[in-house]
Amino acid sequence: MQAITHPSTVWACAVMPNGDLLAGCANGNAYVWSKTAERAAPDEQVVLFKESVAAVALPAEQAEGHGLDTSNMASEEALANPGEREGQHKIIKDSASGQPTLYTWSAGERTWNKVGEIVGSKDGGGGGSTLGKRTYEGKEYDYLFDIDLDGATAKLPFNKGDDPWMAAQQFIWRHGLDQAVLDTVANHIVKNTPGNVPAATAPMNADPFTSGGAYRPGGGGAANGGGGGGQNVDPFTSGGAYRPGAGGAPQPGAHNGGYEDPLSAKRYRPGNAPGPAAAAGPPAPASGGGGAPMIAFDACKHDAVLAKLLQFAGEGLALPDADVAALRALVGALKAGGPQAAAAPFTPSLWTALLKWPDDKLFPALDLLRLVLLQPTAAAALGAFEPPLLPKLLALLGGAAAGDKALALMTLRCVANALHNPATRAAAAAKAADVLDALAPAIEPPAAAAVRLAAATVLLNVCSAMRAGALAASADADALQLQALSLCAHALTAVPPLADPAEDEALYRVLVALETVVGCGAAAHQAALDLDLAAAVGGLKLAESATQKVQQARGRIGTALAGPASKA
Repeated sequence: MQAITHPSTVWACAVMPNGDLLAGCANGNAYVWSKTAERAAPDEQVVLFKESVAAVALPAEQAEGHGLDTSNMASEEALANPGEREGQHKIIKDSASGQPTLYTWSAGERTWNKVGEIVGSKDGGGGGSTLGKRTYEGKEYDYLFDIDLDGATAKLPFNKGDDPWMAAQQFIWRHGLDQAVLDTVANHIVKNTPGNVPAATAPMNADPFTSGGAYRPGGGGAANGGGGGGQNVDPFTSGGAYRPGAGGAPQPGAHNGGYEDPLSAKRYRPGNAPGPAAAAGPPAPASGGGGAPMIAFDACKHDAVLAKLLQFAGEGLALPDADVAALRALVGALKAGGPQAAAAPFTPSLWTALLKWPDDKLFPALDLLRLVLLQPTAAAALGAFEPPLLPKLLALLGGAAAGDKALALMTLRCVANALHNPATRAAAAAKAADVLDALAPAIEPPAAAAVRLAAATVLLNVCSAMRAGALAASADADALQLQALSLCAHALTAVPPLADPAEDEALYRVLVALETVVGCGAAAHQAALDLDLAAAVGGLKLAESATQKVQQARGRIGTALAGPASKA
């Protein structure tokens, strides 16, 4: 076996038909390696290649990470002794510069080849391992992380002194990921940049209920919502062209483009920087009895959804030309946002055709439907579905519990948005009992983390609808509160993945759902005590890295259950 050192990171390799090897490197060059002498490069090119390899500066930490000792260097005389194996490393003190230099043994050439000078120090200013200065998009960075997105590698640049959460937020915007992966990406940076101290920012005022504006300390993670990055990447389609649940960057003037999620503070802002100016969007979430936070899933890659729908239509699920035209018009209006989205055309024949597709082809249609359910005209659209939409969604959710992650995720997001929209909230709340019944399989293992987050969001929105009075007229209001409390208790005591730091956001939404329904009144408060939820919450084993908002939510619930019932 022969080890071949390259002047840059090898990104891809291939075997050519003639047996030669092709290596593509990060520096934009490709190198062909052959055993056939006739195809060998001229001697001057070989010399230039070796010089380019030797010119690479190798960080000391990288050398030590490979078991190399930089503290006891031999002189260049040691290069006269042959190596013992292919790829063997040796650190030599350069006679001219005194700089430690890494060499590797080539058994084929019977010689030591210079890999590069070793620069930096493990104790030199960084406080942790580093990959040295790396160039990305014309700028130098201390770190350049490779992040896997649906099998493709995305670069995340980072400098010492940068804010990990802001770097994570910019990465989310750049690649159109779901906002729920913010903590997961940020904690990856924190974990791999030990000793990094972000530059000081202005003092922050954190909302005690939502933790909006709060700086997240170096620990804890959020669950994967919606399908994007880190663990939150949902490879529902081949090639990574379209990821259900991976929302695109907000469009100017698009729906919800200007207001923040009331619970998770949708975007990260360092310090107490002001939020974005208000833009056209749906009415604020209903509030009753101290506030009823709700969350909508509104980010979307419109063009990718349209492309996937048209792809499926071309694979035997044909749509009439009129429906294709209606589909394009609908996507265009939703993408434009503002008044155009609010007036988006609803074509019954289109949705009748789409919802008859096989279950494994439904997810892009549901991805589009969840946006329709956020519009002011959604109530009229909801009444036009035949058969009725909500029973259809709940039936799909029951079938998807067996393992169709894409279908389960999109179905849950549709239900969450129907509860979020004041125009459709009453109709969705009327099915609250069926919705709560359908959530348990989506929260329990082996459900995926993204599905669990979506289910926790639906649970929160149901509890918020109760708190806002959407179920006040229901004869079964007390029974629904008990049903919601029982599901919260089950999630907190019998779903181990929620204790994983990576699922902090899902756990947080379950805790806020519990806090919300406990605040519905004396009956709900007493039911929580009867279910011994105080012990369940108090015995919740949080990781040391649990986010502050999770710890605060648990503390608030303990305080609420220890005191008298609040007035609904």
